[in-house]
Amino acid sequence: MKKILLAGLCVLAACGAGCAPSKPSVQFTPPTVAPSRTTPPIPQDASATEPTTETPSARYSIETKELKQADKLYDVNVNYPVMSGLADAKIQDTFNRTISLDVASGVKAFVDYFKDVDPVEFAKIWHGDYTLEYTTAEHGRYLSVVLSGDEFTGGAHPMSIYSTYVFDMVDGKFLALKDLFRPGTKYLDSLSAIAYDEISKRNVGEPEWNKTGTAPDEKNFRYFWLDDTGLYLILPPYQVASGAEGEQDVIIPYSKLNQRLAPGIAEGK
Repeated sequence: MKKILLAGLCVLAACGAGCAPSKPSVQFTPPTVAPSRTTPPIPQDASATEPTTETPSARYSIETKELKQADKLYDVNVNYPVMSGLADAKIQDTFNRTISLDVASGVKAFVDYFKDVDPVEFAKIWHGDYTLEYTTAEHGRYLSVVLSGDEFTGGAHPMSIYSTYVFDMVDGKFLALKDLFRPGTKYLDSLSAIAYDEISKRNVGEPEWNKTGTAPDEKNFRYFWLDDTGLYLILPPYQVASGAEGEQDVIIPYSKLNQRLAPGIAEGK
């Protein structure tokens, strides 16, 4: 099951570095797409005197903001989420500011690559491209965002790029992978065993490649998100299989991790 379109900032392996003309400025355009997700209205019979930490206390919506740029050497086409309507403006600002700054940083790194590129020689062969899309998923108080896309600065193939976020809409914090588990638990061993078992059944890549890409190392599971089904792990192209075999996703039901999960994670509370 895949919920990822394209996008990201946390680059898998190495992104390019290179050479070109003066750097054009990056322009942000106002939101142009209707809200893609709105939390359901609070029932009329809900008690106003009983606060809950299970979900945000007010409705919110996610709109798409575009960042586009056309140049003789490259194109930038980015869509990323912007939250509005959350009761706590400070928490909402934390979400919006963090993601927008990350997106801008990724685009800047791409544009900067062309500072030292010979524009004439580059344009004879290639045209650069940076694309980014997003998906969101809600699990109680947690809102997950997956940014994924491609970056091309010349060569045989574009580089896949990813960034994932799990945001606590009650506390206003982004969760690291370790935050999903009880302190002191060997959660990486559990994720490694489950991921390897799943990938090895798919007959992708080589056995040693599968093993290395699912080893109990934080970097192997740095792209993750949550929904009501469970914990999703994104294993990008070349991590456990070839680029032609593509991204491999592993879905882990909460029941498989229940003894290790931090309180409230499985329930979204």
